[in-house]
Amino acid sequence: MSNRILVFTFFLLSFTTAFSQPADTSFVSNFDAVLEERFIGGPDAFLRHFFGIVKYPADARTHCRSGQLLVKVMVSPQGAVQAVTFLNMLGYGIEEEVTSVLMATAGKWNTATESADLLFSIGFELDGIAKINGDMKINAYGSGAHGGGCESTEELEAQMDKAIKKGKKDKAMAYCEELLRRNPFSVEYANAYNELKDSK
Repeated sequence: MSNRILVFTFFLLSFTTAFSQPADTSFVSNFDAVLEERFIGGPDAFLRHFFGIVKYPADARTHCRSGQLLVKVMVSPQGAVQAVTFLNMLGYGIEEEVTSVLMATAGKWNTATESADLLFSIGFELDGIAKINGDMKINAYGSGAHGGGCESTEELEAQMDKAIKKGKKDKAMAYCEELLRRNPFSVEYANAYNELKDSK
């Protein structure tokens, strides 16, 4: 059996949209520490590999999808990527692109006596729309699905508040989920999400 087993934690509403929820606050990046020990050439070599081939998916740009993707990679003692798990979802081809780039690291890992879990985040940021955090960041321009441009974080917040005041729970949840994609560790968005989820 191949040791390149891909494991995805998917929370999908459809094939083109991805569900988001507040991030696990216990998530702590170990990007530099694990790559220094396990990736040949360390973090700098990993970044050169990653940025050398990664692309911001066109579908994600068209649909204004930006956000902070939380990734867990299990590396075997033999130096192979055994599993790629996404702890949240951005959708529109982003997870597939990241998986492809990570699987292309074959032969670039040091061997060890035990497996290692690499935890890190990737910021997919559309210029002028929202500032996204991450251990690494990928920038592009977004066009908007209908050519009308992408909504800023401030605009999404205003639309969520408006929907809440009008009692439109589903619409408010959709805005809140989009905000959580952009900042999965936001206490403010997490509280709004939980209040909406628990409301009748």
